[in-house]
Amino acid sequence: MEISSIRFGTVWRFLCGNRSAIVWIAGSRQAVWLGLAFVLLAGLFREYDQESLLHEPWYLFIPLFASLGLSLLLMLAIKSLPECRSHSLPPGVEYRRLLACLWLTAPLAVIYAVPVERFLTAYQSMKFNLSFLGIVSVWRVLLFSRVAAVLYGTSLKRVLFPILFLADTVMILAIVVYPLPLIEIMGGLQLTESENLINVVRFMLIQVGVLSWPILLLGTCLQAYGNKAITVPISEVRSVPVARSAWVMCGTGLLIMLSACLVTQPEQQRRYRVEYLLSSRDYAGVRELLIRIPRTDFPPQWEPGAGQFSDQHLIPELKVMLESEELPDWVANVYGQRLTRMKGRGFRVRFFWMYMREEDLPVLADFLVRFPAWAEQLLQGNEYIEAGGEKIRKRLREMIAAIRGETEPTSAGEMGDTAPDPTHDHPEPDHPARDSVNSPASDT
Repeated sequence: MEISSIRFGTVWRFLCGNRSAIVWIAGSRQAVWLGLAFVLLAGLFREYDQESLLHEPWYLFIPLFASLGLSLLLMLAIKSLPECRSHSLPPGVEYRRLLACLWLTAPLAVIYAVPVERFLTAYQSMKFNLSFLGIVSVWRVLLFSRVAAVLYGTSLKRVLFPILFLADTVMILAIVVYPLPLIEIMGGLQLTESENLINVVRFMLIQVGVLSWPILLLGTCLQAYGNKAITVPISEVRSVPVARSAWVMCGTGLLIMLSACLVTQPEQQRRYRVEYLLSSRDYAGVRELLIRIPRTDFPPQWEPGAGQFSDQHLIPELKVMLESEELPDWVANVYGQRLTRMKGRGFRVRFFWMYMREEDLPVLADFLVRFPAWAEQLLQGNEYIEAGGEKIRKRLREMIAAIRGETEPTSAGEMGDTAPDPTHDHPEPDHPARDSVNSPASDT
């Protein structure tokens, strides 16, 4: 089918694997520039509500650099087939055609721009985001297999093996480069529902990937060293320009995303400031920002310093936060959740109490008195706690009793196994007992 230009409909038919659209896009010298525009736009689709692009604009170029590396690997994978190695086109023209087709799969990334975090829970939004990732990944593998089969005139079955082998290898390497913290997970660290979901998916993917890798390798070798297939590669077609409608589609997407950035980027910039101060250990600066800026002005489902597998600076952070009497409840809940996750479950609870330092106890006692709803989760009994841990807990109960001004320390039954009454009428912290706990001398 003859066409005069690459239009909006041509790109859509290409994404659906239409043979005519693939041929004309591969032959168009201008299509590579349209693809480049979509790749840069894909970076905006991914990161407009995830990163502060003012402070870290390089996130926009991740899809570009990743696609350049992937295009070279795809060329090598396809060239493993003997009929593709004997292709008569100049290498530069051949690479440009593959790169244009690869870049024009970038509009599929528009699905990542759906702001599911704004109307779903953290667990539900993570399920949707992982589903989006799976849909786009499978679609791209199948689409590019179809593209290679059309351009080189071979069967889909022959090109599918090397491309699937490449995709499987890249997936395994990505998981290995960013490994799971197995020691923390196996040691009983309590994770959020979203983190548990990610871990389940990653374990499943690594199992499937490792088991299928030798099968795909064998299939690739059989295709590469077997009999050469009879091919009918497409001839060089007339290069057609990119129509205005295709550029309008790209420009419209850009305007929509820039409009969305007006809402999401101020939130991300505030998040970046808090995380930068946390990384610099300027906890007083973090406290002032969290007190001054309401929760609704930060990204949805974001928690300051949360979601980390290591909380070695949690107690120093909490100590500085508690120096203010105006600490918002949502910030206290974040630190309560982080303490609960750090305490963990099973054997990890024993180590949490065994390695609790004496100078950390006043901070923890102060937190539990001001926010008693967290006492049940932090002080509940556990059969794995050894004597050393129980002595620490007893010392903590004594401190809580001293802060409250009680004449007798709180018993284990009152605070160890059940939560204190959140409506308990605490005396104002102007008595010497509270001051003695928070003084420098009490930390020694």
